[in-house]
Amino acid sequence: MLNKLKKQLHQIPVSGIRAFNEEAAAVPDCISLTLGEPAFDTPKDIKKALKQALDHNHTHYATAMGDLDLRRKIAVYEWKNHHLLYDADEIMVCAGAADALSTALAALIDPGDEIIVPTPAYPQYEAIIKLEGGRFIPLNTQDHEFQISREELERVFSDKTKAILLNSPNNPSGCIYDQASLTLIHDFVKDKQIFVLCDDVYDRLVYDDSYNSFMQFQDLRSQLLAVKSFSKPYAMTGWRLGYLLADKKILAEIMKIHQYRFSCVNTFVQKAGIKALEIDPTEMLTVYKKHCDLAVGRLREMGLPINQPAGAFYVFPNIEEFGMDSVSFCKRMLHEARVACVPGSYFHAEGYIRISTCGSTRQLIEGLNRIEAFIYELRKSDRQL
Repeated sequence: MLNKLKKQLHQIPVSGIRAFNEEAAAVPDCISLTLGEPAFDTPKDIKKALKQALDHNHTHYATAMGDLDLRRKIAVYEWKNHHLLYDADEIMVCAGAADALSTALAALIDPGDEIIVPTPAYPQYEAIIKLEGGRFIPLNTQDHEFQISREELERVFSDKTKAILLNSPNNPSGCIYDQASLTLIHDFVKDKQIFVLCDDVYDRLVYDDSYNSFMQFQDLRSQLLAVKSFSKPYAMTGWRLGYLLADKKILAEIMKIHQYRFSCVNTFVQKAGIKALEIDPTEMLTVYKKHCDLAVGRLREMGLPINQPAGAFYVFPNIEEFGMDSVSFCKRMLHEARVACVPGSYFHAEGYIRISTCGSTRQLIEGLNRIEAFIYELRKSDRQL
């Protein structure tokens, strides 16, 4: 019966990150710096709001679009924080960013459509695109300091291009696309029937004032979609709460899919989401920046080339000097030094590794110590050859 399953499934491997985490879990005393899982617990006021929602019996179905009070709160929040004017009918509450992404891409993609994705890129993008019968088209940014190049964009564009998917701040590099990159894309798509899907899940985790989302270009409103999440800024990864922004006519079409795929998000979780939008994440952001700065400083002392992250909570050093692919490097480091990081090849960025810095300070320092000892031994071995 396996041959009767959806044909696209054979193109989708088991998540490399998932498999690597399972391997790391079997290594005794391993320091894991793999997942974007904040060490912070969800703020108490959010948990209190959920308990109150249960006490008030908010345990029945919500609408497929989402709780109206939450959607109204999101509309106010987006205007106040990002100057985006979307009303409640242009906001769809989802079971995390993954639900928002998969539903949006399901609505966009016809078989054979191409989705351009700047790389390095979160691995889930490629999997979802292929599952929907589309083609994942990587756009290299590594050779351009993680920014968008017109030459590269023109090279990957074709008459089958349906959308460009942008993630800024970027997972795994921590870069943000500068205004020149964003304007380049705007000018490229403004006269074309191309959507731009913005994965802005890290837009509250930014370390300087230079950040702008592509959503600023409201002259392209009918071409824009944005994915947002409560997981990262409010330490709510297990709550599975996010939302999708889109023009009313576009969102009405997307809803045709969402109503069948996911009838509604947990009602009491949505009530807690209203309180979450009142929480200031600055305290957590301060720790994330401190951790990123610590990691960048230590890695540069080790002699590893690395960019300074402008957001999110990852660092992305280059390990090409050691003459091995990133999977081999990470597997050796896992078993010889008992520290787990994610191979860059999983993000279409060979020659790099991703280190998550959102765990505890103690865990991060110990992990960096082990990385330093590991690369010291690698260099020592090379000198002896």
